[in-house]
Amino acid sequence: MKFEMFSMFAAQYQKSNSVSTSAAFAAKVRRGEYRGGKTAIGYRIENKRLAINEEEAKVVRLIYELYNHHGFGQKNNVSS
Repeated sequence: MKFEMFSMFAAQYQKSNSVSTSAAFAAKVRRGEYRGGKTAIGYRIENKRLAINEEEAKVVRLIYELYNHHGFGQKNNVSS
């Protein structure tokens, strides 16, 4: 009897925790805040929001330029 009761509470806690986490992430997105994790190349975190890192952004823009206008990509790269 005790085991079944503890098992039920554990399952309910997991569902409740999942709902709370999802709600917190949704609230951050609504406020425009960064949700966490490693930032992409070309961005930095500033006041809980993503901002462009101009030094890294130059490299990203060059990569897109080479890919879109010069035909360089994963199989046909600059070194080959």
